Amino acid sequence: MSAEDRRRLTWSRVESRLVLRHRPSQLFLSELIGTVVLVIIVDLGCGLATITQRGGIKNFVPAVGIGNGLGAMTGIMVSLRLSGGHINPAVSFAMFTLRKMSFKHLLLYQWAQYLGGFLGAMVVNLLYFQIFNNLNGGQLVAFGPNGTAGTFFTLPNPAINNGVAFADQVVGTSLLLLAVRAITDPNNLNTPPALQPLLIGLVIMGLIISEVIVSGTCLNPARDFAPRLATLALGYGPEVLSSRSFYFLVPLVGPYVGAVLGAWVYELAYAKPLQLLVEQEAAAALNEDHANDDEDFPTARVQQPHLQQRTPILASATKRRPCDDEDSVKAESLRHAATASLEEKAEC
Repeated sequence: MSAEDRRRLTWSRVESRLVLRHRPSQLFLSELIGTVVLVIIVDLGCGLATITQRGGIKNFVPAVGIGNGLGAMTGIMVSLRLSGGHINPAVSFAMFTLRKMSFKHLLLYQWAQYLGGFLGAMVVNLLYFQIFNNLNGGQLVAFGPNGTAGTFFTLPNPAINNGVAFADQVVGTSLLLLAVRAITDPNNLNTPPALQPLLIGLVIMGLIISEVIVSGTCLNPARDFAPRLATLALGYGPEVLSSRSFYFLVPLVGPYVGAVLGAWVYELAYAKPLQLLVEQEAAAALNEDHANDDEDFPTARVQQPHLQQRTPILASATKRRPCDDEDSVKAESLRHAATASLEEKAEC
């Protein structure tokens, strides 16, 4: 064996040991990486908005919306085939309430998604911390004109209270789940899997751009709560949790409520009726196929009664009649008489 073959064999063995074959581990890693990708792209876009605002550029909404849409699209693309591309604890919880996933898988997904959000925020801090230190003279400032914590999690409009912000989170996430279920429902749009991440990303971008001015439009607890914990670990201070009467609970709980609401509204208003419609269409198509079969092959059914009527006629034609028996007796007698006369002549 050559040196090149030995190297290939060694690498093949190492590769085979690195590949995860345990299904729960595959699901966990898929959701973890997908959420990391989501949070990195989203927080990088929010960091861009934070920095440009310091430079006097106020119109940061497109940057935030595009970053959220592209982040969601990329994260779903990465994890769709293996784990379904949830990358959102609220989405996973809604699927659990619909009995589309088990409680064990729900816990697995939640843990992977929140851990992915934490790690993604740490990566963004690694990329941005020198810029933030330069902006604030080495100080980590969470809120205010010089605050940079908004890079990592959502901030509400100062003019609204927590109740309005909670309602905004519920409405936004319910609209997201309505759209996601319509896109992924084979009985509705029947969107090819390759197009689903793009469409979902566009929906998220639209929701962020239209609602970000109210509460920051979290839509995803893993994109808000986990990065808050990361900023707490980085030294931003406990105000990242306690500010605005513990506002962190609003983007943590609101998306769960909105996701369940949107998922069940779609289930009752669209999924069940569409399933009944598909079954009715299938039954109608089956009946039409049977009707077409009868039209294509009519002779077998039409001629069968005629065959049943001919059967006694054919039987009577082959039945021996009394006159046939008399003729055969006469012929047999004549044959015997002729034979006897021939024998007498032979004796003479």
